[in-house]
Formats: sequence, structure tokens, C-alpha cells
Amino acid sequence: RYVGFISDLLDLIERRIGVRFKRIPSGNRESGIQIAESESALFSSDLMKNGTSRMRYTEDFFAIPVVVLGAPGATPLSDLSQLNGKKVAINSCYEFSNKFQKKFSNINFHFTTTVREGLLRLAAGEVDGFMVPLHAGEHGMKELGLTDLKIVLVTNELLEIGFRVK
Repeated sequence: RYVGFISDLLDLIERRIGVRFKRIPSGNRESGIQIAESESALFSSDLMKNGTSRMRYTEDFFAIPVVVLGAPGATPLSDLSQLNGKKVAINSCYEFSNKFQKKFSNINFHFTTTVREGLLRLAAGEVDGFMVPLHAGEHGMKELGLTDLKIVLVTNELLEIGFRVK
């Protein structure tokens, strides 16, 4: 059984159009891109518009806010400038990571390759915050039992979601 936002969305699409998709687990973002670029995938969810030239992108159909998660007891923030000089984990797989690094050069960004890594670094006190799409952060917190972490800021950045189709 597959779990998560995209899996739930595919379940809805399958019920709506009466077609079953064979799901190929990817494990992580990089592996997912490799599978999508291979000949074995005809259809792929996509959270980032780079990678293959053999696939076309649909119009974005959903947007999820990017949030900053904080440790238990962290004070809510009113804007990102309050993170100046702070250590903030951010997943390098999302296209917004470079945008934030350039725009907020006074924040000490620590790049991670997985949401899990960012959450564990925050929980261990290695970083002061973790910038992540809302759905990924909440799913990861539940999966790891880190329900005491909290959202301290909802940014204006949106992660737009679409599909890639061959």
C-alpha cells in the first residue's frame, strides 16, 4: 500500500476515470526522476519542473504552501527576516531552495537531501528551523513521531504540483 499526498491523488484519479496505474516506488526524489526519465514510466507526479525532455508537464493543479517548522517552544515568526543569522535546513531537491538561498543570503541554509534528514536535524537541535512544503513536513513528522515540532511561519512561496506524461 502506498501512502501520501500523491498516492491519495492517484487513487482519486483511478476511481474517476476507471483506470489502474501500476505504481513504481521511488524511495526518494532523485530516484523518482530517474524512473520518470526511464522507459518504464509513462506518467509521473511532479513537484519540480526540471529533468527529462521526453515528458510533457500538465498544468499545475494544486499548490501547497512552503512552511518553516520549529522546535517545541519555538516562537511564531512574522517573516523570514527573523531567521537572519539562524541555521535553517532546506531540502535541495525542491526548486524553491535556490530561490530562497539567493533571496535570503543572511540565513545560514543547511541543505538536506530528504525531508526525513531535515526533520531529524531540527529535532536534534542541529538547526533552528526547517523549510519544507506543508504536506511533506506534516507527513514526515507523523511518520517519525515528531509531532511536537510546529509550524512557526507560512511563507508566501507555493509548491505547485502537476504531472509529467510521455
